[in-house]
Amino acid sequence: MAITGRTRLLALIADPVAQARSPAAVNRLLAERGRGGDFVMVAAKVAPERLANAVSGLRAIDSFAGAVVSMPHKETIVPLLDGLTEEATLTRVVNVFRREADGRLVGTILDGEGFVAGLRGAGHEVRGARCLLVGAGGAATAIAFRLARERCGDSRS
Repeated sequence: MAITGRTRLLALIADPVAQARSPAAVNRLLAERGRGGDFVMVAAKVAPERLANAVSGLRAIDSFAGAVVSMPHKETIVPLLDGLTEEATLTRVVNVFRREADGRLVGTILDGEGFVAGLRGAGHEVRGARCLLVGAGGAATAIAFRLARERCGDSRS
């Protein structure tokens, strides 16, 4: 993987971030798919009081492509973005945003979708199942939304 002047930057924005495994995993996947020189992901420790400045700085980097957002920023990043997907608009939570061709930053939430995919991958159907969700943060909000959208607890066919 050769990082060049054409390499696009991806970031993991969180605080703390030292424990994060996402950058290594993403960079490994990019390399396996022959895209290692196209993109590189780095961990970015951003304190809550510096989040607005960090997003502003990323806007100034033309090669910035997008970011994964983790604690404690999943809710506080929402007003700093230019647009949201339907799910992010309804939950007011974002864990991924991308830079559009026009420079706009658009956020979405994938936590719930990933959680449900994991359940299904393990052989558990969500529709009609009884669910207990413990948590109240950004990820829990996204998971609750997706479980409701997938009709968890709905006995109708």
